[in-house]
Amino acid sequence: MRLTGIDAVVAEQVQFGYGILGTLDKGGTYMLRRVEVGPGVWKTKNTKLNLNGRAALFKAINKQSEESKSGWRAISSDTTVLQALSMLGVHP
Repeated sequence: MRLTGIDAVVAEQVQFGYGILGTLDKGGTYMLRRVEVGPGVWKTKNTKLNLNGRAALFKAINKQSEESKSGWRAISSDTTVLQALSMLGVHP
């Protein structure tokens, strides 16, 4: 059995140090999706983060991030570093 995804929501405001050190606002979200790219090989395909809050009472925190990955392919276990760089289009 594998974990293939997570969906999380900040259900209530979170305070650090009674709110003096910082807070995370209610409603923030996090999403993660994983896919099997080969037999028994799992990779993270998508992540999405949306958080708001305050740090040290004054500094606003507004963090939004989205990342997607694709195009995985298996390579031989005896691939050299130079061969791998060549596959990536990097020519030292």
